[in-house]
Amino acid sequence: MSSEDLTGSVVAGYGLLERVGEGGTAVVYRAHHPDRGYCAFKILRPKMRADRVAAQRFLREASYGARIQHPGVVRTFEYGEAADGVQYLALEWADGELLAKFIRRTGPVTPALAAIILQQIAEALSAAHAAGIIHRDLKPENIIYDPRDQRARLLDFGHAR
Repeated sequence: MSSEDLTGSVVAGYGLLERVGEGGTAVVYRAHHPDRGYCAFKILRPKMRADRVAAQRFLREASYGARIQHPGVVRTFEYGEAADGVQYLALEWADGELLAKFIRRTGPVTPALAAIILQQIAEALSAAHAAGIIHRDLKPENIIYDPRDQRARLLDFGHAR
């Protein structure tokens, strides 16, 4: 786990409330924006920020998700570089949990539920393809699932092209 924790900071107008996850390139916070409300806020890791190529790649990949407007894709609010040099991506806060975590917690899903989830993801991928984007990292860790309404949505276009 990275030692940098920006909880309590304000970056690009987003108040970082709590650290909720991290990946190889970014740390994710639950944040609040005065106009947008709660959101997921991804910040490029410090080691990656020092690498201009990695920082440019992060921002370019963030732009892919911003090009897709579909209910099956978590909406991108904005992305960029803050005044202090921190590269960020602000996303809609989606209720639920990662599909991988849901399956680990509950066990295998029924064929009927699998069909519902697959239909939703196929529709989201179709919207991405219509925008000229190939996801390239489709896995349960990149799908958020809310069991209350059986809604599945795509996350993370970090490997898209």
